[in-house]
Amino acid sequence: MTRRGFGFWGEWRRVAGAAVCAVAVAGCAGQMGRGSSRALYTVAGVMEVYRQDLVQGKSAQLWLDQQMLFRLEKDPEVDGRWEFVGCTPGVLLVLSESPRVSSGEWGLLLQARAFGQGNVQIRYLPSAEQEKPRDYTIEVSVRK
Repeated sequence: MTRRGFGFWGEWRRVAGAAVCAVAVAGCAGQMGRGSSRALYTVAGVMEVYRQDLVQGKSAQLWLDQQMLFRLEKDPEVDGRWEFVGCTPGVLLVLSESPRVSSGEWGLLLQARAFGQGNVQIRYLPSAEQEKPRDYTIEVSVRK
């Protein structure tokens, strides 16, 4: 399905004023650990670099605990299409960009569903410190 055979692709579309990434998954197998957990990760410049990469047509990736959660690369053959060339097994990714994700928040919202295991939600939250505008906190919640 894709150049690298991972079976992931994403296509950016404009829906209700927000850029929404429609995701199709093929051949994504595996399971996540059981139970519930919540963790906070602070990464400098993650969201800003990610947005610039999408605009400039570069690859973009996100790492959590030294494990790559996903990577996007622009498909040179299809304008506007982004490939998921890496993914945590068993996780379906849906990305959207909105000026206000929820009350008091803005930026990219990444939601992921763990097949048969529960839901994973990852939020990019802008740093409260004005002197560090490119620092973001990634909140990861896993609930069965």
